[in-house]
Amino acid sequence: MSFGMEEYQAFFAALPVEVRQEITERWGAPEDDPFFDGGAFTLAIHRFGNAVVAVQPARGYNIDPTATYHDPDLVPPHGYVAVYAWLRTAFDAHVVIHFGKHGNLEWLPGKALALSASCYPEAMLGPLPHLYPFIVNDPGEGTQAKRRSQAVIIDHLTPPLTRAESYGPLRDLEQLVDEYYQASGLDQRRLKILGKEIISLTSRIGLDKDAGIAAGDDELVALGKLDGYLCELKEMQIRDGLHEFGAAPAGEQLDDLLVSLTRLPRDTAEGADQSLLRALAKDLGLGDFDPLDAEMAAPWTGARPARLSELIAEGDIWRTAGDTIELLELLAKQLVAGDASPATEWDNTQAVMGFIDDDLRPTVTASGAAETTGLFLGLDGRFVSPGPSGAPSRGRLDVIP
Repeated sequence: MSFGMEEYQAFFAALPVEVRQEITERWGAPEDDPFFDGGAFTLAIHRFGNAVVAVQPARGYNIDPTATYHDPDLVPPHGYVAVYAWLRTAFDAHVVIHFGKHGNLEWLPGKALALSASCYPEAMLGPLPHLYPFIVNDPGEGTQAKRRSQAVIIDHLTPPLTRAESYGPLRDLEQLVDEYYQASGLDQRRLKILGKEIISLTSRIGLDKDAGIAAGDDELVALGKLDGYLCELKEMQIRDGLHEFGAAPAGEQLDDLLVSLTRLPRDTAEGADQSLLRALAKDLGLGDFDPLDAEMAAPWTGARPARLSELIAEGDIWRTAGDTIELLELLAKQLVAGDASPATEWDNTQAVMGFIDDDLRPTVTASGAAETTGLFLGLDGRFVSPGPSGAPSRGRLDVIP
């Protein structure tokens, strides 16, 4: 899309004098802008009838975007101003929607709140209604957009979560460590070979520093640190792709997310508010073992119920507390996916599973439609109900859109 100099100059002339001076002093004349050519600005905008899709411009040229993204003093160049000028004048937009975790408009120079005409977010956007789909677990930066660019926040769900598990060299290391401890006390020659191979592979892939292995650590100490680190790494909660606005997770992604959302206790931490993993540990007779606060590399000396033993993959062994947690996670996923059922006497697990099936699953499944509904309410000029924000994976299930 192109935007002629005459139209741009009319918009630019209406800006506060201090804004015009600062932009000119920093970036020169409009003709000096790299996106100005042949008497007009070339803008990254594509029109679809009454709607346009635009790429928000960078805050400057030949600068480090990472270092300057939140720079409180860097004024935008003419090409940046031209995008918002075109939206407000040539296109005559009725509303603007910013998509993404956050853009750079709300970080332009000016006051922190109660902006004046000479504050850059106000100068660029003016009185244009502003809708902002924003991830629900980042209230801090969402508030910035509300305070500095009159945004109406449309909450959307976080990306689906899953266990990191092991893969590639990490999986190879895990198997070697298991072999090492199996060979301990049986074959000292094999033990020495395995130990050297493990330490060599750990150093080669740069995992020794991550695991906290120091140069002076002997083999047993180094292996202990590595064992604990691999267990923690495998049980980490990671994103499984990106969230699609207006679409709720489904299938295996939904099952993994429901397990992640119920790993931690909520509210009273009793009954349906319990951690699913803790509920399983109680019902399976694991004593005072706490799967949320255990030393991963500690040898497992507790009970080995059949419901967990049957989940051990071929070639794996049940050796540490970390292995116990992994088995509890696998069983939890089976229950949530409907591939297994809790025993009738598992009162704690039954309570949590009832909450998942009757409340949490329908809420998550409905979140996609709720996101779209919120956006279209705003586009229709109607009231968008406010709601809480926070991390659903940390027990804040009340924030799910």
